Amino acid sequence: MKYKTEHMTTNIHLAASAKIIYTTGFFITSNFEALMVAAKFAHEHKKPFAINLSAVFLVMGHKNEFLEMVKYADFVFGNEDET
Repeated sequence: MKYKTEHMTTNIHLAASAKIIYTTGFFITSNFEALMVAAKFAHEHKKPFAINLSAVFLVMGHKNEFLEMVKYADFVFGNEDET
């Protein structure tokens, strides 16, 4: 079962008290649209947004999604094979 965008949009207000919003690349395969809700929320509320690339196969298999998401990233974590 994939993560539902509705759950993210209904609950994103809870991130208002967060100091940083962090996600792993694995979330791309669960629901990219919901992930972008979090990324845009972080941007609009001036909260640091951090991404962990997570795995080479994710970066290679979802290049366009990563390129879109990284536009919102303040921090990107990865190893030498993922970058």
